[in-house]
Amino acid sequence: MAGEWIITPSATLEETFTDNVRSTRGDRESDYITSPQAGLSVVGTGARVQLNFNYSISKDMYLETEDLDSTRQRFLGVSNVELWEDNVFLDSRAALSQRTINTAGAEAAGERDLGSNQTQVLTYSISPSFRRRYAGWAESDIRYRLSGSKFMETDVGEKEDAGAAQPDDRFSHELTTGLRNGPRFSRLNWEMNSVDSITYRGEDDISKRRTSTARTEYFINRFVSARSSLGYESIDEDDFARDLSGLTWSVGSRLTPGPRTEVIVDFGQRFQENVWSIDASYDLGESAKFTFSLKEEVETEQESLDRNLQGLTTGALDPVTGLPGDPIASDADLIDQTSRTQTALLSVSGQILENSRYTAQVKLLTREFNSPIPGEVTGEEQLLTYTLVLTREINPRTTLTTRARYTDTLEPKAIGEGKQTVSASIGLSYKFAEELSGELRYNFRHQAPEAGDGTTENSATVRLRKQF
Repeated sequence: MAGEWIITPSATLEETFTDNVRSTRGDRESDYITSPQAGLSVVGTGARVQLNFNYSISKDMYLETEDLDSTRQRFLGVSNVELWEDNVFLDSRAALSQRTINTAGAEAAGERDLGSNQTQVLTYSISPSFRRRYAGWAESDIRYRLSGSKFMETDVGEKEDAGAAQPDDRFSHELTTGLRNGPRFSRLNWEMNSVDSITYRGEDDISKRRTSTARTEYFINRFVSARSSLGYESIDEDDFARDLSGLTWSVGSRLTPGPRTEVIVDFGQRFQENVWSIDASYDLGESAKFTFSLKEEVETEQESLDRNLQGLTTGALDPVTGLPGDPIASDADLIDQTSRTQTALLSVSGQILENSRYTAQVKLLTREFNSPIPGEVTGEEQLLTYTLVLTREINPRTTLTTRARYTDTLEPKAIGEGKQTVSASIGLSYKFAEELSGELRYNFRHQAPEAGDGTTENSATVRLRKQF
């Protein structure tokens, strides 16, 4: 268990001025906000343990609008433990942060609460697994996973309004069994797995899924492989009218024409419709790396949170912010229904000039809601988001960071809910000493609905952080 452990407590103080403290379209109020924060970071790497977690708690205190005073918490943790060498493992992970419920409602330019349009979200999972190797010919694993999501009220605003908008809490049991090829297979990769899950959402909403799939990939040469899969998926979701169960299959190829390029394309059938899956990357070295992905799932909001959480690693950083990734963050509304979700993401990142880095992303999110339950959302929602981050190291102590994001509702889920949102920030950070740093930051946010006046907020923040 011995290894390298880095434990870093920290204290932060922020002073913020905003010209629209309630993010309203009219009757704008300005205010000053004092936000002390305490944090703890633990990073551990050992022979059998990998751990990375960050926790912070902050208190927002308003000079004039004291009814908005609130406490915010954020946690992100991932751990992997090898309990029995090469055989038994335990994976645990959790995230806690805030999420906007309706993106057309009140939302601040920076990180703070505005009342009933925010919810505190906790998502977690714990998963023991047992793995075996068979003389290099095959490998098997059995994994059980308990996961859940909990939606809690913030301590701002009217509780009855916040509670009415909260999605239902969820917890699920999942059992996965798998058998795959061992290293003795040099050109043929094969895999068979079965996944059974049952999910409880709210008091009486139960959904069940069972998936069995066989996959193969044969490497014809070092440039081209042939891929295929065949299986059956049973999906029991009461709030999606169309039958999603049925045969699943795909055919595709992996292309690696050179050391810089990899393209994986699969086409097949799932959810009783044609489905594409694409993963591509092109690496030009320090100057630019391009990636593109196209994925499709049928899932609830709670399952989407869990999928994002499972994608984190012990060293995960958000490629856009450079901070520990937040699996709870999203540009979409928080809707307590099952949706068929397609995500297309194009990203490029690299270095421009000396000591300057950039990340640019374009994301198209399409969600289909098809509920037979009266009063629930039915239809399609489509969001297009552009994100740009520029970071310039002016000198070893000073860094300038600029972020900009534009979101356009191409297809609103309901008439009159279309909107365009622009948010931007520019921050200048300075390291006074190895454990003492400061930052000046300006935030801007403007939202323009289909009809009526938009909302605009400007805020300026002075931040001082001390690590111990």
